[in-house]
Order: sequence, then C-alpha cells, then structure tokens
Amino acid sequence: MPVKKLSSSSPKNYQHERNFLKTLARGMRVLASFTPEKPEASLTDIAELLKCDASTASRFVYTLEALGYLERDPQTKLYRVSPQIFALTASLTGPRNIRKVSRPFMEELRDTTGETVVLGVRDGSEVVLIEVVETRHALVPRGWIGGRVPVYCSALGKASLIHLSENELKRLLDNLNLIPFTEKTIINRLSLLRELELTRSRGWSLNNEEYTRGVISVGAPIYSGGWAPSGAICVDVPTARIPDSNYIEQLASEVVKTAKAISELGSYTPLE
Repeated sequence: MPVKKLSSSSPKNYQHERNFLKTLARGMRVLASFTPEKPEASLTDIAELLKCDASTASRFVYTLEALGYLERDPQTKLYRVSPQIFALTASLTGPRNIRKVSRPFMEELRDTTGETVVLGVRDGSEVVLIEVVETRHALVPRGWIGGRVPVYCSALGKASLIHLSENELKRLLDNLNLIPFTEKTIINRLSLLRELELTRSRGWSLNNEEYTRGVISVGAPIYSGGWAPSGAICVDVPTARIPDSNYIEQLASEVVKTAKAISELGSYTPLE
C-alpha cells in the first residue's frame, strides 16, 4: 500500500483528515521541540508549546518518559530527550552504516600505524564496539565486536562526549559510578571533567592505561549528519611499542585525519 509522505508542516495540512491522530502529533511535536540550542524544557515550556494546561502537559511528558524518549533531571526538574531517541535514527546514521563506511578507512589506518583500530558508538554510559581491525603484530590488544567499555576511561568514550557542555558533563559524571580499572583510572570527578575539557579543546581523546594496564588508546569523534558524534574511532597501542614521547601526538594526528575523512562522507563535518 503506498504511503503518503508527510511534510514538516504535516499537522497543519493533515490534521482534519480522518486517519490523522492529533494526540500522536502533539507528542511528536514535544520531541521535535528539543534542539541543540534548547536541549532542555520545563513542564511549563511544554504546556505553552502544546497550548494546554499543566495537567495535560504532564500526561504527555509522563507517557514519553515511560516509553524512554524523555528523561528528567532530578536536580533542575527539566526534561530532555534520552539516548533511546537515537534508536529511531539507526537506519540513517546508526551503527550499520557507520561500520560499512568506516571499514576501509580503519584498514588504512591500521596499515599506517601498524596497530589495532576500533570503532564504537555510545550507548548511555558505555560505548559499544561495532568494528575491530586488528594489528598484524603478535601482541594484540583485544577488543571484540559487541563488547562494551565505559565512557569515562576509554578513548572511544571520551571522544563520544566531546560535544557536551560543561554542565552536561557534570550531570553525566554525577550519575556515573567511577570504578578504578587500573591505578591510572581517573575517578576524581573534577580531574575527569578537566580531562574531558582538554579532549574537547584539542579534538582528540587519550586513554592512558586507564582501562587496561599496558595499553594506551587515542580516539576521535565521527560525525555523519548531526551536531553530536554518531560514533568514535580509536587506535589501541601496547605501551611496549611506543617509541618516544612524540608518538602520541603523531598518532593523534592520524586518528583525527581518519575520523574527518569518514565524517566528510556524511552531511556534516566538524568545524576546523
């Protein structure tokens, strides 16, 4: 059965048709109101948007929160979209497309650096590994497709948080249980916040034996049509193969170059 494509002004054009569900349209309008410029909203904001009283707005918000599409900050009482919303866009910018596009670039980066290259996508407080191109060396840092790593002590995780503001990072860290995986894991929230701010300012991330002893990782975000990273890429290197103090920045240059090359295949590329 052919499906009629709705334009961005569909509520105005279709609201009087018999098959048009006004309640669903109002719920979608709430979700569409969250933008990078206005990522949070109060119940009053939502009531004004829907032109309804607070009680009705509360029922819309309760339903969207129960379905996992909105979440409420316990301190500010403001609402924002939850990570669940990104599952709806998986067919456009999701892991399968990123994996397919990234694979040849990952192989080239592996050949350039001689080291293991990993691709991941953020899922809340973790990053899911969706592609791994292993080094040809005998000593191989092990990562496996489907595995998960914490955002706070992995290069993939830090790169995935690069778009968050200072306040958003603080809220995220406040809700994380910072477990030390090694003696170098950063578990002090203020120190971790500074590390994430440094990551944002230089455009690449560093995991300095914070997750696995004897392995250093350098990562960078990948963009493919949005203001937030749709994934991240990193290179894992055993400390035994790091020749000198300049190696990390040289490696970072290669990782960032590869991430930008992948990003350029999408409709959005991070600014220089």
